Amino acid sequence: MKVRPFSIPLSLLLATSVLADQARPNKETVPATKAIFKTSFETLELPGGEDMGFLGGQFLYEVAPNLLIGPAAYGAATGDRGGFITLGGALDASFPVSERLSINAGYFLGAGGGRGGYQLSGGGLMLRSHLGLDYSLGGYGTVGLGLSNQDFPNGTINSTQPYLSFSYPFSTLVTDGWEGPSFTQVDGDSLAESEQDFAIV
Repeated sequence: MKVRPFSIPLSLLLATSVLADQARPNKETVPATKAIFKTSFETLELPGGEDMGFLGGQFLYEVAPNLLIGPAAYGAATGDRGGFITLGGALDASFPVSERLSINAGYFLGAGGGRGGYQLSGGGLMLRSHLGLDYSLGGYGTVGLGLSNQDFPNGTINSTQPYLSFSYPFSTLVTDGWEGPSFTQVDGDSLAESEQDFAIV
């Protein structure tokens, strides 16, 4: 039988890969971290009786049971203040009442501005606090309803209003790096492919 010139190198490459996989230690692991993407909507009352719909988005990572922190952003979605946006960080805490119902509280610290400029936002510092109830939809996320307060201490916005929110849970791998071979297994919650919508490496 005639052997093609590249058959031997290819066979050696495959055999080397198999041996390398068998020899690789199975000790390096990366724990799964629980996280949520949370969005909210509320209508702020501005000076002069003007209304501004405020849409928020947060990526929150669990640092302790029922306690999450992460980056957040809020921006004008309705009204005449298009381009008004703030960026910062958020803290979110949940206190379970039953299997599906929980009390939710949170705080946001950030800065920004936009249309309306110094008159509305002053130096740009924004503080937001909220308190409400969350209802779990199982694997489909969580809906929330409550009261929030937005305050620009150096500006003219200080508004308290009801809000609606929706949160979707996911798991992510967070690590500060490691020495040695690549990890070959994952500790913590299951990360089955069918449960993952996207990944960033």
